[in-house]
Amino acid sequence: MTVGISQPESGLQEPVPIQNHRGEHSGSAAVTTAVRVYCRSDVFTIFSESNQTIRHASLGESFENPNPRIPVGTHYRVWWFWLPLILGGIGLLTAMILLPVAKVLAALVGLCAIGCFIWSAISSMVIVRGRRWLEFDGDRLRLSDRTGSIEFTDKDVLDLTIIRTQHHSGGRLVAESRDLRVGLETLSGSRTVRMTNRMPPFGADPLDELIERLCEHLTNRAITTLARRETVEGENWRLNSDCLTVQVTRQAATLPVASISAVETIGQEVRIWTEGNPRAVVRLPLATRNTWLLPRLLVQQPVESGDLKVTDEKSPPQNQLGRILFERTSGPVASILFLMIGLILTMFSVVTLYLAIGGAEPVGIVLGLMLGISSVICLIGAFRVQRTRFSCYEHGLERVAMTSRQTLPFSSIDVFSFESRRNRSQGRYTGTTYTLVFADRSREQGRGIFFSTTVRNTDDELEILRERVSEVIARRMARSFARTRRVQWTPELWFGDEVLEFTRPRRFLTGPKLAIIPYDTITEFEIRDGLFHVWTNYQERAVISVKTSSANFYPGLIVLEGLVNAHVRESVDEWTPSSPVR
Repeated sequence: MTVGISQPESGLQEPVPIQNHRGEHSGSAAVTTAVRVYCRSDVFTIFSESNQTIRHASLGESFENPNPRIPVGTHYRVWWFWLPLILGGIGLLTAMILLPVAKVLAALVGLCAIGCFIWSAISSMVIVRGRRWLEFDGDRLRLSDRTGSIEFTDKDVLDLTIIRTQHHSGGRLVAESRDLRVGLETLSGSRTVRMTNRMPPFGADPLDELIERLCEHLTNRAITTLARRETVEGENWRLNSDCLTVQVTRQAATLPVASISAVETIGQEVRIWTEGNPRAVVRLPLATRNTWLLPRLLVQQPVESGDLKVTDEKSPPQNQLGRILFERTSGPVASILFLMIGLILTMFSVVTLYLAIGGAEPVGIVLGLMLGISSVICLIGAFRVQRTRFSCYEHGLERVAMTSRQTLPFSSIDVFSFESRRNRSQGRYTGTTYTLVFADRSREQGRGIFFSTTVRNTDDELEILRERVSEVIARRMARSFARTRRVQWTPELWFGDEVLEFTRPRRFLTGPKLAIIPYDTITEFEIRDGLFHVWTNYQERAVISVKTSSANFYPGLIVLEGLVNAHVRESVDEWTPSSPVR
């Protein structure tokens, strides 16, 4: 949804658009309805895309509840409360029906129903004990529960622990939860309070502004502490102006700050690299106390002293691909399999040669030698397969196979395909298969990189790689579009000057058809179940449905967002109300 808000002091003015996107975890965005908000004096009016008034009210009505009460604890929307309650009710009704004809069976069913009710009652007690509410009153916060309330300000906060969790069902993202643990310094001593929320996929966190405010406050305090040459601490790490000390497997490792070349948050880890080493030397779980603070401190410029000189990235190392962000290896299964086959073939080779030499049989000798050669090949393969890996670097990719090694910088990739497919066996979810193809048209055929793996639910690192590659190709596509005003997206889609061209596939008894979709008619687009759908304001059903596994689909999606948003902004700027707001 695009929203524009004008300032009430300056009368009726043109709005400023703000974007609102939605989509599935595989990555999508949509621009829905254009909505304009105009203010004059103490009155605001909201217009829809068709210039119809949605709401007309005074500004005082929009602040009826200046101190909202946000639930940040347990709630009753959990299966372990409702399931036993429903089963208990069904069991009780069943026992009443069976009582006249089967008293023993009715008694057993009734006991099970009573057990379900007891379970539900205990669950209710747990929920009641964990219910909490947070209220804002200026810069003060009030956290209330069944035992009372506690008030605190930003200055009372000592540390933060932010734990974010994704919840999946059948490989599909169904919800996201956030557990915020705040360490406080109160008059009665130090204590920790918890604030948890569960949001729909890609939904807004009600405490986003509070979390960012507290993070900024703690960051500024930590920078001041380092400037005084004091130590900032977190869980399993300590940082001063000279060095970083990390607790790794019961041992403390000390890294001079000047030797740290980069720090980055990837997935649920904070990773740190040092000069001359492409691999991350430190990996800290993000869901620990104050670990989120470490990247902010290591990329800060010095405040007073000149000690902290770590920047986000130093000059590229000698390796043209830079530091290694993550790797995928074949694992021990393939190596063990090659080793077992090699040992079995060795045993058969020795036995065959022994019997053949003793009986002077040339055929047996040849067969034994062939088995021996095969066993040597398998044993060599057992060691060679350990080196196979797929590596994502800072500036490119590397694929090491048993007999070859390929590198591909991001700047050379011009064909990229990404597919995530949920697998099912007999109706049960068995995993998600990721398939990635990278190619450079300037190279000879077959010189691209192919990688496929199966994981449980999702793989954050592979999706981060998808975004990195897509952004590089999208910039190249945008530059080409700016020059020629026409560029290919997928085999079926082309970007035109003012329209999106879609070649419908050939069907039975009909040839391919060309569909023209102006950018300013697109109202929504999204990804669902591996298909990309586009809706317009002149047709209820989707006018475009293509597979997301098509070549260069994700880079083109970024370009489409930019083109559609640009046309939405132009339409908002050109629109003026037909009558003044009164």
